[in-house]
Amino acid sequence: MAGILINENNDSIKISQLADDITIFLRNVNEIPIVLNILDKLGLHSGLKTNKTKTEGILLGKSKLIKETVIHGIEFKQYVKALGIFFSTDRATAETLNWDAKIEQTQQTKNIN
Repeated sequence: MAGILINENNDSIKISQLADDITIFLRNVNEIPIVLNILDKLGLHSGLKTNKTKTEGILLGKSKLIKETVIHGIEFKQYVKALGIFFSTDRATAETLNWDAKIEQTQQTKNIN
């Protein structure tokens, strides 16, 4: 599993986890079955299970050209939420999802006083 490159020094990121939330970064969709197999094996020993109804993905780079919305049982969307932050391939969408509600709440709180 190669992960995704994050800078010109060929540094990559593969996994980010907090409590029971896990984010996995894959180079391409061909790595999905590999990761699912690893998670299944982990589950055999730990009792943990991947909740595929909650599992979602976002396609980046050349993978955005793939038209399927479900790949290896995982639903792929235009945006996903991880640890309270929305990520999208479209910057405007991400900014709207992350900031509009917060700005509105702040304005309402300001108007109460």
